[in-house]
Amino acid sequence: MHASARSNARSHDREWHGVAHRVLKGSIPKPLVLSCAARTAHNPPWLHDLRNQPRRQLKATSRRKRAPSPDPATDSDPIESETRAAKPPPPKKPRKNAKHSAQPNPDARRRGVRRDESHGARHNPGSTPRGFKDCQYWRLSDQGPSSACRHRPNSEKDPEDCNGDDELEGEDKEKWILNTGLMKKLEAISERHCRPVASGEFKKPFKLTITRPGCKSETSIKPGEKSTRNGPVGKLLQTWYTNATVSGYGDVREQVTKVDKNVRNAREIPATEFAVPQELVEQIQKCWDEHFFPNTGVRVEPYKIHLYGPGGHFKMHRDTPEKDLVGTFLVGLGDTTTYHDEDDGIKVDGQHMKANRGSWCAFYPDVPHSVAKIRGGHRAVIAFKLFRARSGQETTMSKEVRQSIKELVDQMQPPFGILLSGKYCIGTTEFSGFDALLLGCASKREDTDVHHLPVILESQAEWGSYSEDDPEEDYEESCESSVYPFTEGHIDALLDGKEHTHVDHPDGYAWLENVKDVPFYSADFHRSTVLYQDRTDETCNYLGNEAQAWSKHSIYLSYALLVLPKGATSKKKK
Repeated sequence: MHASARSNARSHDREWHGVAHRVLKGSIPKPLVLSCAARTAHNPPWLHDLRNQPRRQLKATSRRKRAPSPDPATDSDPIESETRAAKPPPPKKPRKNAKHSAQPNPDARRRGVRRDESHGARHNPGSTPRGFKDCQYWRLSDQGPSSACRHRPNSEKDPEDCNGDDELEGEDKEKWILNTGLMKKLEAISERHCRPVASGEFKKPFKLTITRPGCKSETSIKPGEKSTRNGPVGKLLQTWYTNATVSGYGDVREQVTKVDKNVRNAREIPATEFAVPQELVEQIQKCWDEHFFPNTGVRVEPYKIHLYGPGGHFKMHRDTPEKDLVGTFLVGLGDTTTYHDEDDGIKVDGQHMKANRGSWCAFYPDVPHSVAKIRGGHRAVIAFKLFRARSGQETTMSKEVRQSIKELVDQMQPPFGILLSGKYCIGTTEFSGFDALLLGCASKREDTDVHHLPVILESQAEWGSYSEDDPEEDYEESCESSVYPFTEGHIDALLDGKEHTHVDHPDGYAWLENVKDVPFYSADFHRSTVLYQDRTDETCNYLGNEAQAWSKHSIYLSYALLVLPKGATSKKKK
């Protein structure tokens, strides 16, 4: 977005979403710029210098006027380049007759950084336009899969009353209204049946055998058994913790596993030093199929026993992705902890859970979670990795949910794109949960061709008055978004040092040629994307439980589903 020379009171904002939490800081294709000031010293080779713009980007702009806000802003420069939360606060008007620069700090603008006051540039926190919050409709243009921000499908507004469709006419507008209404229904199904987290308690006890020196024991884990610090469970947890090895964490920026108690203070026992019975494995498989869709079977692998003691904690993070990894399953072994604040135990998707014996918690690997800082006592869980097995049979409930989704997807008018709710490593062909159901239902349509690909999304907003004297005169706001393909072909082209923006038929994505004017929707925009910020406390975007150095499967990407009329791509080629 370019600031107008006549706009002394115009404000700017940029959001950058999509390449999810594993993309390294500073590694962005032009013109997308992460909100950061410097590169890291050890970027992996395949993401070190993504400076070139991918070939096809979609763009469109919506503009609308609204009544000016009576609230004055603080005495600061309203022109800013700060990345923002997906649901920013309402706009604040620049103060009348305040002096503003027509351009932001050039250095900050170039890098997409909101400079702190300590660095000499002022900023106006919270001054984001209301229209920016409603960005949820994207469309492809002549340059490829991209988008224009419009009304949120899950907004309380009725699609027909939304001002965001003011550039759509006739059949396009009718399709948008229909598809937006259907997306709201799909979102309701997702929230009701396809939650990313589940928890409960086993009914039967199981045996745990630990062979690690200093921790050797054969224990019966009885669900509901009380854990006290001075009791048998508390003493056992303390013994395990004392003799376990120190845990590290995966630094995704540098692609290495580090030990830093400020990030993670914990200990662990690897799977090679403990054993659980097959009956527990089967219980875990059953639990997953009962609570997660589509329930076609999983392969369960014991991973580690995680132990936390006094001062222990783990900052917000996501589990390291792997090919065919669909979930993480935690089983409580005991919890005698007290905490420094009201938030106790592990926090997963806003839920707080303790590690009581026989309790369990399961979630998708891309779901952020953390462990609160412990004041006293110990806690322990067994962590299992769950991989796709394709061996199960759907339950009656799963079939009913799938049928409901199919009926809605069949009514949607192509062409359209959907941002998938989960995040996956590059090269993923099978998805999890609601995304898998969407793909399966869309693929059964006989009148469309269905594709999926990794994408990134940039949103930019501009708002304010063009008048230097009266900030309330002709107040206007606009929002522009661009969706870029982020395929292996694009990455390879950048690594080859190509300075041009043209990428001929990225491997496996030749159908992208000449695809344009496709609207995109999202059932869960918050979960579909990650918002990049220059704040160092946003650690979950750069932390994992361990690193898989230089592996393309060690990053998460946002994916999109693209549904085109049957044969549309081939016809355009001819």
